[in-house]
Amino acid sequence: MNKTLMFLIINSQVLWSDSIAANLNRDETQTYLLDSITAVSSIQGYETSTKTTITADDLSKTQALNLRDIFRSDSSIAVGGGTNMGQKVYVRGFESFMMRVTLDGVAQNGNAFHHQGNIMIDPFLLKQVIVSKGVADASAGAGALKGSIAFETKNASDLLKEGQNFGAEIGAGFYTNFGYRANLSVYGRIFNDVGILAAINHQNILNYRDANHTYSDFLTTRNGVLGSNSMQVNTLLKVGGQVDANQNFSVGYSIMNDMATRPFRADIGNPAGESFDSELFRHLDQNQNFNAHYEYKPSHGGTNIKLNTYNNIRSVNLTPIFEIEENTSGGHGHDEEGKLPRAIVFNSYGGNIHLSNNFNNKHLLEYGFDFQGMSVRDDNMQESEKNEVNLKHNRGKEEAYIFGGFVQDSWQILPNLKWGYGTRADLYSYYDKNSQNHITGGFSPSTVLAYSIIDGLDISLKYAFSTRGAMPGDATLLRNTHIEIDPNLKAEYSHHGEMNLDYINDFMSFKFATYVGNILNFINSYSKGTTNNTVTTRDGIRENLNFPIINYGFELGAAFYYGGFILNVGMARNWLTAGGEGNGALLADTYELGAVWGYTFNLSLRYEIRKFDIAWMSRFVTGFNKGTQGYNIYQKQFEDIGKSGYTTSDIFVNYYPFGRDRLVLRFSILNVFNAHYIDPTSPLKVEADNSSSEVINAMRAALYEPGTDYRLEVRYKF
Repeated sequence: MNKTLMFLIINSQVLWSDSIAANLNRDETQTYLLDSITAVSSIQGYETSTKTTITADDLSKTQALNLRDIFRSDSSIAVGGGTNMGQKVYVRGFESFMMRVTLDGVAQNGNAFHHQGNIMIDPFLLKQVIVSKGVADASAGAGALKGSIAFETKNASDLLKEGQNFGAEIGAGFYTNFGYRANLSVYGRIFNDVGILAAINHQNILNYRDANHTYSDFLTTRNGVLGSNSMQVNTLLKVGGQVDANQNFSVGYSIMNDMATRPFRADIGNPAGESFDSELFRHLDQNQNFNAHYEYKPSHGGTNIKLNTYNNIRSVNLTPIFEIEENTSGGHGHDEEGKLPRAIVFNSYGGNIHLSNNFNNKHLLEYGFDFQGMSVRDDNMQESEKNEVNLKHNRGKEEAYIFGGFVQDSWQILPNLKWGYGTRADLYSYYDKNSQNHITGGFSPSTVLAYSIIDGLDISLKYAFSTRGAMPGDATLLRNTHIEIDPNLKAEYSHHGEMNLDYINDFMSFKFATYVGNILNFINSYSKGTTNNTVTTRDGIRENLNFPIINYGFELGAAFYYGGFILNVGMARNWLTAGGEGNGALLADTYELGAVWGYTFNLSLRYEIRKFDIAWMSRFVTGFNKGTQGYNIYQKQFEDIGKSGYTTSDIFVNYYPFGRDRLVLRFSILNVFNAHYIDPTSPLKVEADNSSSEVINAMRAALYEPGTDYRLEVRYKF
């Protein structure tokens, strides 16, 4: 049985992988007896969460261009928003804002704009993605209220062949719906196992066409979805590797740029017959990341040491393209928010130390400390905007600091029984735009009990209580002096319980998870000025929700294989509901919190021979009938949340004429049957305030997803 096959039967949510060691996320002392499908280990690291791993091989074989492509194979993850910059990731119903998101350990905190995604990532640069669902390990860092997403970029050792000191890879692709990309990676060995990598990817996705226009003006940009264009130039520089048997390090810098002409809101379109030329903006989004990592592993016992420091600077520049005199007089937009230029800068920096000791392969004790600082501002805010009559002074910027630490232990009680337990402690200091200081925080304990019933059959029970203090919210609200910050913000809390069942044998694998949890004191950035259901004189206030958000659901997956064939099936459903006065109704889509959709079914079939990979993947998503009542936490009222589901199918063909390490030709057809759909997690409306924005919400709606897209790509390694 090859390594690819072994990985697939262990994790049926992932379509492809070439490296079992990179994806099982286990201790390096393990050995794998592939013939008998058993694993022998000393002691594994602390793992509280249910994890999904996606590798660079998965991404390259599916020609991934954006977040939708990255997460297509996991039925518990949805991506809505349509365009590249409008896409948001939802894991078991929760938006990524509720999770700890990192890139090479660099925190990707914050919400720059609620009509854009909070994750700016280039799949070409990635080595792997690990999604920890429900809860994150205590060592993941602060703010992981509903899990974590860890992106890791490539390094030179991932690309160098055995005995090779220098290499390069060049690639180019063309996509009929509609765009192209070209990329170059150059890498080499400096000394020992220390290498250097320089990679650049230019990707230009022009306005794609929805299914109703796919074959009209084929191979042109006419009839495209307004605002779906995205030109990116993304670069990665990285130095690092194994200095000797005990030490490794890495220093990396990446910069991602997205440029486009779009409506002010990247995830909102306009219906036929409406002209929004006066609302078109030049969008320049940038994500810069710097990190330095060092690790020392003693040869015989002792303390393992990991040190990490980082800086992330994310900016969103929105410049109206209509004439200056129109801009100064307010423009021709349909609402105030869509008239103003923005220059938002989000700066996050910090570091951590992670220590661990292995005591006779019975206890793996891990502990450490971390710090993070962040600031956010809008450089286009004028002094005249900072002082409105009868309202608090608005500084137009916010800062926060997080001081934290953790301890966790994995105890191998019996050869088939392991108990993990640990906690985080975090202190948050948040200085808001109204010059108010909020001191919040608390403890985040978690535990997991894992038992091997028989060889190949494992069951685990998990529980976590997570705490997240108050932090800066939506940056586009900074200059809105009519929205205040509650002076008495409290920390958010989450309970989460889960049961997992995993089975594997020589012919198949099976995985099942069911869970229930809640969120208390959710900080609602878009509350419409109500406190204890009493209307106040404020237009809006950022405050804690006074009733719980409750979520529960399940996911399952299975893989079957015979010869070169591999069949994967997956199914998931999450119920995100409003407790208290919401009476358990499904939640209306909520910025910074989550979105609801129905059942998701994934089906894929792959056939692999020496020079070919051929795969078919289908995704079936159900919605809700019109008239389905959900609860709106903004107005605290029930409303129609009916939305349609969809069915899409994709085919992927990879051809290796001279072996897998040299030339590869890739051909894919996405959305083979040209389904016309809006992803259910895309926003149903523009404005949270139904009463004052009814006309706006009626005119504009979420973007349709792309129709059929034929993709052709070639890569060559030197």
